[in-house]
Amino acid sequence: MSAHKKVYGARLSNKDERFRAAEMTPEQQLLSSVLIESMNEAVGQVVLHGWHMELAGRARLAAKREAIMLDARAWIFGSTPYLETKPMSVENICAALGIDVDALRQRVANQISDAASAEQP
Repeated sequence: MSAHKKVYGARLSNKDERFRAAEMTPEQQLLSSVLIESMNEAVGQVVLHGWHMELAGRARLAAKREAIMLDARAWIFGSTPYLETKPMSVENICAALGIDVDALRQRVANQISDAASAEQP
């Protein structure tokens, strides 16, 4: 097992205090997994699992990846009214993990911009 996790175009070391599983409750570990997966999806690192393949068929996989990426971006960058009724909002997950949501959004925006620049000829 690697000492690093791939996260939105970067690598997080297990020494990164925010993501040290040994120091997290099981609930925080779950929340960090949701957050990491969404950040990866927001920059286009979408993993389609076997059931996606069976349901979508090869011709529609690119559209499915695009839809997942756009949903992740909407979740990360959208504002959530009535936060107390939305426990899985990006704002509440970041608060539970002690992460500054604005800094996270800026980092993801930078990764999106970098990925778009890399795709330019």
